[in-house]
Amino acid sequence: MRPGAGQESPEFLEFYAAYAKKEARGDAFRAYRQVTKAGHTHQSIMEGLRRSLFDWNLRVLDKTFIPLPASYLRAHRFLDELGSSPAPTIPKPVHASWNGSQSKLVKALGQPIFDAYFADQQFLPGPPPQILCTSQFKANLIANKFRFPLTRLWGEGMIVRSV
Repeated sequence: MRPGAGQESPEFLEFYAAYAKKEARGDAFRAYRQVTKAGHTHQSIMEGLRRSLFDWNLRVLDKTFIPLPASYLRAHRFLDELGSSPAPTIPKPVHASWNGSQSKLVKALGQPIFDAYFADQQFLPGPPPQILCTSQFKANLIANKFRFPLTRLWGEGMIVRSV
């Protein structure tokens, strides 16, 4: 094997971290290399994954119905046009405390996900930055589901809690 051939790229690691199922990582890495060698870009894979994650969050209650990452890649599911996704809507009113800070989060996650999870939560820019949630359930959900993008945008000190 040539040097570096079996090493996971940063792009694959980003894909795998974002994917909803963490199973068969080696097979997922081989599938990722196959689809990128076939000409698909990391950006197109991640854009498709964002659409799929949004669709799964709306429709899939049992993770067993989400394909393994390798199956998702080999079937080119990132190219799917998800007709069952809701039509674009007018964005929800955003809690005034965001004061424009939401643009980084919207860019990272997309407007529909921001509206669904963050728009009605209170934001304190800090330091340390905080998201004050309307319930403990919502705080736990946001802290677990969006830990990586929140850390990437605001650092390790980001606090998510209920009020």
